[in-house]
This record gives sequence, structure tokens and C-alpha cells, in this order.
Amino acid sequence: MRWVVPFVSFCAGSSFGILTMCCMIANRWNEKEKEVMANAGGSGKQDREPCNLLLTDHFNWKWSLGYSADPAALPAWEGELAAKLAFRPEEGHTYVIYHESSGNAIAQKVSDAAYGPAACEAYGDALTGPLPEEAQRFTVKDAGDGKLYILTADGSYLTCVGSGVLSATEEPADGDRSLWELQPVSGGCYIVSAGPGNTPLALQYYAEHFNTYKLNYTGIYIFNEIM
Repeated sequence: MRWVVPFVSFCAGSSFGILTMCCMIANRWNEKEKEVMANAGGSGKQDREPCNLLLTDHFNWKWSLGYSADPAALPAWEGELAAKLAFRPEEGHTYVIYHESSGNAIAQKVSDAAYGPAACEAYGDALTGPLPEEAQRFTVKDAGDGKLYILTADGSYLTCVGSGVLSATEEPADGDRSLWELQPVSGGCYIVSAGPGNTPLALQYYAEHFNTYKLNYTGIYIFNEIM
């Protein structure tokens, strides 16, 4: 029995030492994360919270993290450049909405519930021309509070009718279903419906169609202003 008390004391001391070491490592990791975020131009708290306004500075460093090369370092493109990267779409300009991971822009409506793809080629921070004729041309209308309407070429409002149903209506739909929010992420932004429901719905590219489904990490888009 004489070894029991020393053994228990040894175990308690070891456990305390391990706990102390874990706390020190966690604290150093937290400080390093804060340092990285400060160098990137943001804070840990701001980076974790959704942002309704796609601000130029915030988007610029985020987008550069997800981009594999500095556009300024690329050789000059000898052909036609058709559309340039836009930080946040503004009224009075025309855009194509580009899904970089698939290499497609949103094209014309192919059913009552989805839009088709139009293959585009990106070079640096621009899309090369000529743009496919079927690529949908969009304009936007500011709705305030960080929200906007996205209008198709014929002036219809891009509308999230529900999960799996992306359509266009002549007038803004009830329940804010025609309102959208842009949430900046590395490499572009999520285009999220401001409509009702507990589960956010966003533009997604699935089975070679553009539609609205539950927000996930594959639905990253870039607005490109037609030059």
C-alpha cells in the first residue's frame, strides 16, 4: 500500500502537466490565428460571421487567397477580353455570373426550374471573348440592407421559388424570394436567397444545371462585368 499514494500523486501531477501544456498550445494557436487574420486585413470574428456587403478590400484579399496566380504577373492576353472581375455588382452595368469550379456562366433558362450552363474561359481576372451567345446577361437593382435584385436580359427577376426551383418572374415575388444576398468567401461569393425558410438556399450548379439548393461550399460565383 506504500506505493499507492506516490503513484496517485504522480498520475495527478502528470495530468496537470498535460492539461497545462494543452492550454499553452491552444493559446498560442489562437494568438497565431489572430496574427494571420490581422495581416490579411480582417479579424477572426468578422471572418466567421456572414457579410451581406461585398466590400472591395475584403473581397480582394479573400479572392486572391483562392486564386492560383497574380493576374498582374500573367502575360498580356493577345485576344479579346470580354468581361472583367467585379467586386460587387452595381446598377447600370451588365454582368455574366461565372461559376469558376465548373468553368461555366449561367446561361438561358432550360426549364421552369433551372438554367443551363455556358462554357467560358477565364484568364487572370477576366473572361476571354467572345462570350457565348447563350450566356445570360444580368443587371442588378439595389434593394437596400445589403440585398439586391438580379434581373435577366428581358428584365425578369431571378427568383428562388424553393429548393430545386430557380425561375424568373415579371415582378418581385412575395416573401422576398426575388431578393438575394452576396456572402463573400475565398474565391468569390455565395449568392443566397433572402426568401423565407430556416435553411438558406443559394445558387448551385448540379447535374449540369443552375438551380437553388441548400447552401454548401461548392456554390461559389464571380460577377464579371461585360466590357
